Amino acid sequence: MFEDKKILRKADIVFGTILILISSFFLFQSFKMPRTADILRAQNNREALLTAPGIMPALVSAILIILGILLIVGALKEGAKLTKEDLSKVKTWFGTVESKNTMIMFAIIIIYIFGFLGRLPYIVSTFIFLAAFMFIFKAASWKWVLFIAALTSVAIAFAFGNIVMIPLP
Repeated sequence: MFEDKKILRKADIVFGTILILISSFFLFQSFKMPRTADILRAQNNREALLTAPGIMPALVSAILIILGILLIVGALKEGAKLTKEDLSKVKTWFGTVESKNTMIMFAIIIIYIFGFLGRLPYIVSTFIFLAAFMFIFKAASWKWVLFIAALTSVAIAFAFGNIVMIPLP
């Protein structure tokens, strides 16, 4: 049991570091978003600031950075230390099938967000994203994959656009 806890604390250091790095990226990206809302909607400057689109991502990112720091500090207080042997285990993990699948998933998501959204219609982007995901991970036969991806894309676009009136990219 004690050995398992040591491994978990080491994982806390790694995860906390990754959490801080990713959250920092999103925090800086949120600063690029408009800081004031539509002047016609806002009654005063405070309301304009609180309804600005960059506020929520900045707030969530800042909280995640703080939590990442607390995770690392807690692990270090319990005596966690990363050794060269631990780093070699991480390198070995990157050669496994699980890690390759994880990298493929991240690549598909990044291509979807930064490559398709805003450049292609939402339904087309989401269809390609879902179909690629399901094809690569062999979720079903190709006919079912295409059917599910098409139905899901149209259903999401309809639900957000017509029912809850939230515009999609």
